[in-house]
Amino acid sequence: GVKWGGSLSMWKKFFGNEARIIGIDLYPETKKLEKFGYEIFIGDQSSETFWKNFFEKVGKIDILLDDGGHTNENQILTLNSVINNINDNGLIVIEDTSASYSKKHFNPSKYSFINYSKFLIDDLYGKNDEKFKLEGVIKKNSLNDSIYSIKFFNNIVAFFIDRKKCIEKKNIMNKDLK
Repeated sequence: GVKWGGSLSMWKKFFGNEARIIGIDLYPETKKLEKFGYEIFIGDQSSETFWKNFFEKVGKIDILLDDGGHTNENQILTLNSVINNINDNGLIVIEDTSASYSKKHFNPSKYSFINYSKFLIDDLYGKNDEKFKLEGVIKKNSLNDSIYSIKFFNNIVAFFIDRKKCIEKKNIMNKDLK
């Protein structure tokens, strides 16, 4: 979410004048920020159609920072809708993950974004010869072919994307030296 555009200026300063900074917001009046040299797209981050149209126009990107809606649906659908359009050595950062503990956002819930992120860790670590048997859990949409690392920070979850680093793990036993 762009809101009044303050973070756009901060990111431009952080990444430099050559960076392409694109904002997304629900509210059409946000387009007025284009006069400052930013690209602004209006749409709903929970819409797969929005993301499909967005990436058809802008192509793949290096970094996506989600500071939009803070619902479980917003955050989970955004992650799943954008991951295939993040370049290798890219990053998806989801902010305001404390919403996973907020009654305002219908949490705590087993369907919270934080719980989904924890499940993605199981999915990531489960990538081995035995496929790490998780009792009673069926994962239809594995992301472990794109995500090679997940880091949790205060109120932020960062997903590091690089398909070349997503290798099958093999268990190798240490052997006695004789």
